[in-house]
Amino acid sequence: LGRAVEVQGESHIGRGLGVGFPGLMNILMELEDPFDISIPLDRLASVETAGDLSKLINDLRTRA
Repeated sequence: LGRAVEVQGESHIGRGLGVGFPGLMNILMELEDPFDISIPLDRLASVETAGDLSKLINDLRTRA
């Protein structure tokens, strides 16, 4: 983001953190390797907050 931010579960990725779709894609690519997951693009529609993203990652890790 180029700036320090405090992220909480209810932090809205677009409005609160100022992350657009290209930025979100970069974040997702950075998360896939360390968590050993592949995030399907069709699941992104449900991701609005940092908590949503955390839940998605947990769901994908549990199914792996």
